[in-house]
Amino acid sequence: MGGGAPIGGGRLGGMVFGGLAQDKLQLNEDTIWYGAPKQADNRDAREYLPEIRRLLFSGRRREAEHLSRMALMSAPKYYSPYQPLGDLLLWFLDHHLPAESYVRELDLTTAVASVRYRLGEPTMYGNISAARPIRCWSYGWKAAVPED
Repeated sequence: MGGGAPIGGGRLGGMVFGGLAQDKLQLNEDTIWYGAPKQADNRDAREYLPEIRRLLFSGRRREAEHLSRMALMSAPKYYSPYQPLGDLLLWFLDHHLPAESYVRELDLTTAVASVRYRLGEPTMYGNISAARPIRCWSYGWKAAVPED
């Protein structure tokens, strides 16, 4: 397997690691964290806002930035670590044969990772994306045999 191609944006994402006999998809979803949910609103932040504004308007930017970092951050300042959703492993029968014309691409305008290659007679096509508007991963494969 070679390097991974990132897919997704927003809530869904992942990395696509490809090979002939196996594809590995590392899947991510932004609500998966270690530990229980936490309320992180800093209830004291509002009282510091007038002073931060006063410092900014009087040209004391560094002091305003320092006070902002100290007073406006969430409480607690650090969350539990983010966790991946999991790995999806796909194995393909008869893909131990040598492949020809192997191409793996990542199209940044459409957010689709794709692969194509010839495996004997058929040309194999595969693509995966993490669609933002409908919040799902899509993974498709097809084989095209040249017509005589």
